[in-house]
Order: sequence, then structure tokens, then C-alpha cells
Amino acid sequence: MCDAGKVLVNGHEAKPSKELKTGDRIALQFTLKSLELEVLALPGPKSAQKSAVQNLYCVISEKRSSSEARGWIKDLS
Repeated sequence: MCDAGKVLVNGHEAKPSKELKTGDRIALQFTLKSLELEVLALPGPKSAQKSAVQNLYCVISEKRSSSEARGWIKDLS
């Protein structure tokens, strides 16, 4: 995603090696939706447990394209 320019960190294109810090805002552009997150904390030197991952970020906004909601309906036109 980074190589395709679909990840922004604090409004700037991010490279895969970008180091994040607390307070950074990440914007992700998927095919059918966009997501903006804020980094609340970073995991320690060992990988975070699944139960703790949700405490590392918060969702600021999530926008879905109108075609996603109708994506399963076959276009008959």
C-alpha cells in the first residue's frame, strides 16, 4: 500500500520503513473505503497481544464509497 501511495502519515506519503510515534495520524486509502487512524501508543519490543492491539490506535474516520454498499448487486444496466 505504501509503494502505491495509498498511505499518508500526518498528510505526507509514507514509505514502508516510516517509523511511527504516538500522536501520528495515518490515512489509508482502500479501493472501496478510506480510513483515518491516530496512534495512541506503540507496542513494546515484543509483539503486542491481540487483546492489546485495539488500545494502540483509535479510528478518527471511516468513509465508504457508495459502490461498496451496492457491491454485491449485479449491474443490470
